[in-house]
Amino acid sequence: MPEAVWTYRIGAYQVCEKWLKDRRERRLELDDIRTYCRIVTALQKTIGIQGEIDALCAEIEISPYRLPLIQSYMAGIIKSVRRVDERKKWGHPL
Repeated sequence: MPEAVWTYRIGAYQVCEKWLKDRRERRLELDDIRTYCRIVTALQKTIGIQGEIDALCAEIEISPYRLPLIQSYMAGIIKSVRRVDERKKWGHPL
């Protein structure tokens, strides 16, 4: 697992570590392992999207006249995230 995923935090919690610690006293079933893999995949994608957003924000600070182009790009990212949400809703793997 990439270090960035393992160390990723939401609030005060390191997501992957917390999920495992909460299940420390029991044996993980196949569904648990699949869920953990989906969490890791979702975190990887989240980290990637956050990187893209950070780069765009930095670009806006440097070149505010490019804002319409960046807004269009962000709309594409949002559509992509919504497609993933729709796939999950219908039970498709990430």
